Amino acid sequence: MKDPRSKEFSSGTESSDTVAELQASTVDYDIVALSMPIYYNREGDHDHNGMLFVLEANVPILEYIEALARQGSRRKPGVQTPNLQTLFAAAAPRAQDIEVHLPLTPEQARGPHPLVRPLATRRHGESHASKSDPRS
Repeated sequence: MKDPRSKEFSSGTESSDTVAELQASTVDYDIVALSMPIYYNREGDHDHNGMLFVLEANVPILEYIEALARQGSRRKPGVQTPNLQTLFAAAAPRAQDIEVHLPLTPEQARGPHPLVRPLATRRHGESHASKSDPRS
């Protein structure tokens, strides 16, 4: 007896209908990986070696935020300082499309941003199991 949840079909018509339904309900995204600091809160807690998976369309926003956040910090020798006006001009249209406000000062850029959500955060020194957890 065949499993009713089985994806095997007896005729080519049913198969092509199902493929068409799947294609109609499929959404494709262009995703890229970025290495950049992730700011967790306004107090300055951050991961300076953060890794993000982001929509490719949002990359200009995050590049602008990273460059602005680095303003006033030490530069690595041989690394060119990015032009903030150029980065802002590239980021502004996408920010307007998704209704996100761009930071205007380095202090604002060093705060948490709506496009960046860490998957998990713990306070410094906190273990995976809480002290009230009987398994710890």
